[in-house]
Amino acid sequence: MRTISVSILLLLFYSLLGAQNQTEEYTVSELVNMALHNRPLLKSSSGAEQKSEHLRKAVRSAYGPTVVADAELMLFNDDYNMQVVSDDPLNLPHIDPDIRDAIVEGLQTLIKPLPVRDQFVFHAGVTVMQPLTRIYTIYQQDKALEHLSVHTKTRRIILKRAITYNVTLAALAVLEAEELVKIAGNSVSSLKAIAIKTRSLVSAGSVGEFVALEAESALAIATAEAEKAKNIHAVASAVLARTVGAKALTISTVKPITADPPAPPLSLVQSSEYAATHFPELKMFQSTRTSSQHKAKAIRSNMFPHINLVAHYDFRKNIYLVPENEFSVGLNASWELLSWGRRYHLAKAAESSGKISELNRDEAISLAKTGAYTAWLQLNSTPSQIASLKSAVAAAEASFKAHQARFDAGEGVMTELILAHNRLQTTKALATQTRYQGWRNFVTLKMKLGNGYSPMIDNSDYNRK
Repeated sequence: MRTISVSILLLLFYSLLGAQNQTEEYTVSELVNMALHNRPLLKSSSGAEQKSEHLRKAVRSAYGPTVVADAELMLFNDDYNMQVVSDDPLNLPHIDPDIRDAIVEGLQTLIKPLPVRDQFVFHAGVTVMQPLTRIYTIYQQDKALEHLSVHTKTRRIILKRAITYNVTLAALAVLEAEELVKIAGNSVSSLKAIAIKTRSLVSAGSVGEFVALEAESALAIATAEAEKAKNIHAVASAVLARTVGAKALTISTVKPITADPPAPPLSLVQSSEYAATHFPELKMFQSTRTSSQHKAKAIRSNMFPHINLVAHYDFRKNIYLVPENEFSVGLNASWELLSWGRRYHLAKAAESSGKISELNRDEAISLAKTGAYTAWLQLNSTPSQIASLKSAVAAAEASFKAHQARFDAGEGVMTELILAHNRLQTTKALATQTRYQGWRNFVTLKMKLGNGYSPMIDNSDYNRK
């Protein structure tokens, strides 16, 4: 009973261990999603987008009034009273005594000092200022930041497309290298069988030693090529892991693509024109140009006086000779007269920045059309190349089988058999490279077309026939 329990535990342990060693295959779209989630650069781009939005909200808050409240509680060394009339006796010898007595009696109330403030004083006030003419300036600043926010969002879109494109190319490189490893492995197996058979023929005295040496030399070269293919595959896997941002990706992580690359989705002329209007950089340059224009207008508006509507309320305690509660409303104006030159040149600099963006936009349109044009031609030529190489592989296989049959019959030459074998392996490798180059051309064309075409291999592409 104990033996059965131990056996069951061991079976479960090795089953779990085998499950952990199994490698999950990812489609290209799944790898792209992993990269978009893992890449810190994309997260920092999202932070820059949020920053631009907060800056815009900060500017828009200036449309409303500014409210400033202040209060102060002061302790002075003493009360302060003001002596309005001196208490010295009046010297009025030329005035009638009755009139003089009446004047002195009337001044008795003024002889006492008038209180100005107490030792403890409290004062509080509220000022509300609503901009009037600056609303135009704030509007221009708001529009400048709005288009700058579009610029930031577009940069994030461009970054996402670049990550998608690079991950797809890295995945294709892994798949291509994996197939080349299989081809190289099959080559080694085939030549090993030929070398073993040839050595047996040498032992039987049917062929000379030099024939076996030719076969073994070809086997050594094929073995070295197989090791080289494995190294290329390992490098491609490491590049894919770095591009995705994963900690570890083993060599068989990408789901194989058995279909041939599809034809271009648009015609040559349509591709060129579509790219000229949909590449993401176009929107970025346009938003930069428009933002610079609004910035220049905002700067120029500061060359003129700004008028504000102002309302003010004061409350005073233990302060005399002024009202305890006081409210006022009116207009104030400010004008920086000596800053015209500086603002003029700042506005011209902003306009120049907009013109530069416009020139860059025109250049980018030309590059986008050329890029789409070139990518279309490269993809369009792929089907005929693949078809030709498929025929070449079939012919090379027939040739190799014929040479092998002749050699087995004692009529062939080892050199011709090895040449036929190498021709077959080279043609297979070239066909594989051409097929994956076609997929790269397909993805590159979608990258050049711009928005509306994701530069990746979709799940539907796995089912193409």
